[in-house]
Amino acid sequence: MGQIFDLLRMFGLADLVKKKRRHEKALPFIRGYSATASLWALFNTGVMDELRRGPASAEDLAAKLHLDARVLGHVLEYLDCIRVLRKDADGKYSLDRLGRDLVEEPRGAFDLACGYESVLAELTAMVKGEKRFGRDVRRREAFVARGSGELGVQLPFPVMADIIRRNRFKSVLDLGSGDLELLFTLCEAVPGLKGIGIDISPDAIAVARERLAASKFRDRVTVEQGDIFDLDALLARHPDVDVMTACDVFHEHLLVGKSKLETRNSKTAGSPPPNAEADNEPPSNFEFRISSFRVETFLSETKGRAPNAAVLVAEFCRQPHERLRRRPTAFVEHHLWHNLTDQVILSADEWREVFRKSGRRVVEEHVFDIVGHGYFLLR
Repeated sequence: MGQIFDLLRMFGLADLVKKKRRHEKALPFIRGYSATASLWALFNTGVMDELRRGPASAEDLAAKLHLDARVLGHVLEYLDCIRVLRKDADGKYSLDRLGRDLVEEPRGAFDLACGYESVLAELTAMVKGEKRFGRDVRRREAFVARGSGELGVQLPFPVMADIIRRNRFKSVLDLGSGDLELLFTLCEAVPGLKGIGIDISPDAIAVARERLAASKFRDRVTVEQGDIFDLDALLARHPDVDVMTACDVFHEHLLVGKSKLETRNSKTAGSPPPNAEADNEPPSNFEFRISSFRVETFLSETKGRAPNAAVLVAEFCRQPHERLRRRPTAFVEHHLWHNLTDQVILSADEWREVFRKSGRRVVEEHVFDIVGHGYFLLR
């Protein structure tokens, strides 16, 4: 009581209450960051998977997984305090109710967030214009692929499987195939279906090949590294493809960057050619615009090269800002991550306009506003 009286004498009751309330408002932000970083450490080292199997001490976990027992112990103790874990009288940790929930469906959200952690870590430099995504800052593609696959099995992939099954497609080319989870889901849902995956990311391809080697679908699925905008050779080798799938892929190709120096030079008669060192310019000398030309051209040209192949597009559809402010769902973070990494989220109407301009027809459509995701089967 003496301590409280001393504080009251120095600050007064009103000031103390105000300070306490303000710190309480800040705590969820600080705790959210600390808890997320701690969970990344346990997910990425296999600790959470071990705890799913049963209780274990920090020493036992460290010995089994070749970790630093002292550091691990601090993290486990912290998560016990915020009731993600529970420590028993013998010093063994187990998943508390919250921990058990987090290792299920939300696991994919943690992996996806980890893919963007390197971007968030450099956010101050990006805001100051000292660094630019794509040149100085990159996301972790392996985690993006893994998290997208884990989240995809909860809604997008089953919806796409239903469309493919009802339309009796048998040969699928998956554009931006990530960790192959979509093709595995399709093979599970459609007997006899065969799939080809293509992805430009070496990290994603490494994850995909590791998973494929251990999969029961390794005789029905193949994967290769390549650019989805250069499919001539691939389509020539697989002329029987009757549907191409693109799940959350096209929005990565809607932002066009151009150096301001190049723009100025192009307006000057007799000026030198565009600066070949544009990628080395500071971010302040770079400008961006949204353009669907590349996606429209892809959809148009593949219609000519593979006239019998439909395209099944699954894309996030931008949610109105006021709706998100009224109810800030996980799409608030989703939109932030995508905006910071030059990925453009269009509305459902804007996607329809892209498809129309490409010369494709939407023959089947499902837009779920509640989750901000749309599915469009194009011919």
